[in-house]
Amino acid sequence: MVDQTRQRKLSTILAMDVVNYTAKMGNDEEGTLEQLAKLRSIIEAIVEKQQGRIFNTAGDAFMIEFASPVEAVTAAINIQKKVSIENEGIASDQRMEFRMGINMGDIIIEGDNLFGEGVNVAARLEGIAPPGGICVSEMIQTVIEGKIKIEFVDLGPQNLKNVEKPVRAYYLELEPGSGKAKRYKAPSQNSHINPFKWATGVMGLVLIIGVYFFLQNESSDLKLQNLNSIAVIPLETDASNQDQINLANGLTQDISGGLTKASRGLNVIALNSKPDNTNDINKDTGASYIIQGNLRQSADILRISINLIDAVTMANIWTENYDRKLKASNIFQLQDEIVNSVVDELVGNGAILAQQVAQRVSSTGTKNLSAYECVNFVRGQFFKILSPDLHAKSLTCLQKAVIDDPKYKEAWQLLAQIYAWGYSLYGTVTKEQLSKAEEAVDAAILIDKDYARAYATKAELNLYFQRYDDVITYGEQAVALAPNDSATVGNISYLFDHTGYGCSSSTQILERYGYNRKENCKRLERGYELAKIANRLDTGNIHSYDNYGLGVYLVEKRNWPQVIIEFEKIPNPEFMWWNIFMGLAHHGIGDPNKAQQRFDKVNSLIGSNVMQRIEREAKIWNMQIFIDEVKDTLLSYGIK
Repeated sequence: MVDQTRQRKLSTILAMDVVNYTAKMGNDEEGTLEQLAKLRSIIEAIVEKQQGRIFNTAGDAFMIEFASPVEAVTAAINIQKKVSIENEGIASDQRMEFRMGINMGDIIIEGDNLFGEGVNVAARLEGIAPPGGICVSEMIQTVIEGKIKIEFVDLGPQNLKNVEKPVRAYYLELEPGSGKAKRYKAPSQNSHINPFKWATGVMGLVLIIGVYFFLQNESSDLKLQNLNSIAVIPLETDASNQDQINLANGLTQDISGGLTKASRGLNVIALNSKPDNTNDINKDTGASYIIQGNLRQSADILRISINLIDAVTMANIWTENYDRKLKASNIFQLQDEIVNSVVDELVGNGAILAQQVAQRVSSTGTKNLSAYECVNFVRGQFFKILSPDLHAKSLTCLQKAVIDDPKYKEAWQLLAQIYAWGYSLYGTVTKEQLSKAEEAVDAAILIDKDYARAYATKAELNLYFQRYDDVITYGEQAVALAPNDSATVGNISYLFDHTGYGCSSSTQILERYGYNRKENCKRLERGYELAKIANRLDTGNIHSYDNYGLGVYLVEKRNWPQVIIEFEKIPNPEFMWWNIFMGLAHHGIGDPNKAQQRFDKVNSLIGSNVMQRIEREAKIWNMQIFIDEVKDTLLSYGIK
């Protein structure tokens, strides 16, 4: 069926971005942004004068539409001249230069955005243009020759990534007689980073609907490999050095997160560990591509090797080795480089389309290494074990991390989450002290108003105050911002489950607690839908969130065999609720010995007043009905 909302037309596209933008941001972020803002006003003024329209802009990249090739080329030449004037008197390593590509072709109109090969070819021509130069297609050269006084340098047919047929291309000699364009050799498309490799940003509504519809549809015969999927294996490192393990895990998670945000058409599968046989990854996960590598440290130098592999043929597509001094700013710059290179290769291989790549905002993170190490400790150790001891250590280091770097949004969000769990799971934070959690999460949102995980934490805090409508509002906002981030979607899934607990309970007990069955069931089922999405996104079981989202729903439904399956995927034997759920599940399938082991563990973890502790936390998590219904079973196994 033809999409009646889409239209086609012939148009001229100018693609442009800054040369070595990531490196400039790493060296001087504030200075680079200030310089770019000044040039942006020049670009906008010239585009308006030449009757163009900027339809996509993010960071250093601009995509501009013109009705006339002459207007497009005139605008490009005038912009390059103005930029050259602005660079006069600036040190060569601080100058900001643009590459430009221009093409005329058939484009697809969708809302305010433009897609299609006409756009892709312009982006690819930009990729082979000289710094400060312009590269045009034969179509453009044919139309403007004789209309604009400019010299052309014929490059011959060019094989451009993700473009089926070679495109004859020309450089424009902006300074007549200089020979600059003649002397410039077009770079290989395999090495250039194109303007659409944007590493982070807000996902579009099309992705939200498309991914959500596919993943929640259990009856679909489609397999996951029909999505553009990439499996990320944790970086290998020295297994005896916990700091290196945390760093490798943190870098792996950040690369996965960067890829998730970078492409609206890419499904990132973060694996929990390296499989025994990487040849089975395609069969087990449906991934079409694999990222694997290793991290080594010698003194203060990091050596990282990254490989991009075809998961079907196991052929190596791209390999790169990096040596960096151990500084947080270098690590975040490295993440950008890896994400950009991988996305560029995937676009070139046809795995994702250039228009599916999200707007670029450099993942600046933090420049404070100790703050980054703390975040990696929380993500790499505490979240895997959930023990009270590691929770206390996480709180201490995060409190210091936000002092060391008050602009580190990840540290603020994690601090809010650790405060929240101190109240709801560990009894170390009072309800009055939750104001610290609210201050921390608001600080994260102030730094980045589109930070999905911060909205997930706000949803959780509202659960503790029994503001269930706000849980839904903030939760849906988080999912809309990061619909293919398993941690965010999984987090929201178990929160929604808790707002709907009691859906299957008797009318009598629902009336006792003042619950509305219809509302509870609606929220519970939405939590279940999100848990299924999160589980499919998190094939490698990196996060426990989505397992708890499914687990709580299955406990509500008393599907004890499946409860065991879900919770065994990520064992948390130091976590009280994991043991309670597993104990009840083993009791439910008629295995009292294993049930007793789990309940004995609950007693050993809490020590005294165990039932009082369980009832306190059940009230926080809106599971009073649950405890009422299973209390006799708990007492029979010695919970007091």
